[in-house]
Amino acid sequence: MLARLIVQNGSWLSALKRIPGFQFCVKRLNARLLPTSYRMWFQVQKGAGKGIWLRLNPRTGAQYYLGQADTDLQRILQENLRPGMVFYDIGSNNGFFSLLAGRIVGPEGQVVAFEAEPRLGGIVLENIDRNSAHNVRLVQSAVWSSSGFVDFCPADPSISPDLGLGRVVTNSGVKVVVVPSLCLDEFVETERPPDLIKCDVEGAEVEIFRGAKKVLTKYKPLVECEVHSDEVRRLLPVMFQELKYDVRWLSGNHFFAVPYDLPGRKMVA
Repeated sequence: MLARLIVQNGSWLSALKRIPGFQFCVKRLNARLLPTSYRMWFQVQKGAGKGIWLRLNPRTGAQYYLGQADTDLQRILQENLRPGMVFYDIGSNNGFFSLLAGRIVGPEGQVVAFEAEPRLGGIVLENIDRNSAHNVRLVQSAVWSSSGFVDFCPADPSISPDLGLGRVVTNSGVKVVVVPSLCLDEFVETERPPDLIKCDVEGAEVEIFRGAKKVLTKYKPLVECEVHSDEVRRLLPVMFQELKYDVRWLSGNHFFAVPYDLPGRKMVA
């Protein structure tokens, strides 16, 4: 009951946290009553994903439960995916957008959910199974500019209960685990290429698309991407423009990239 109260009133609790003195109280109360690893089943109540089952952390799951998680991306999936298409979800977290895309592309389509955070793999698989999403497949790997292994800094659950802040790192001095990596140009040699890519990877965006130049030039997928630094915000649009993509910013940290020439396909952003 407490978990449902928290997730159903997430916006109200967030407002309380902004009141001086209340932030500490709300945080302490949450920590005492619900462990950071606690998750339970919720069914999305509204929006394009209405009816999807997710195992959510009550502290961070309100937007998913209410159907309000990244509504721009939900709209892009609805308006640009069609039955039979292929969707790559790079940085799938709990798999919500993979499940939504799987619903849209149908049994003849395919969704590949890439997730590097080792602790999220089991959650994604549970969500896939609970929704009988037979066209959604998890690849437990980081997407990078080359295939092999990379150092991954896992999210701190006390800061990110949904484990969404884990990232690939190339510098020493932080606690890491070693995870497999793959490059999309090699992945599509044996897999169906994507029609649409979503990318949310906490700073690894440039390296990912360096390893996907053949995919972008040959198959011309649409790309929705979140950027996480000023450097990436500067470099990535230039890279896409060199690959003959039109970059349209949806917000300060999200863009939608559309190839200049996509005959016979309607693009909505």
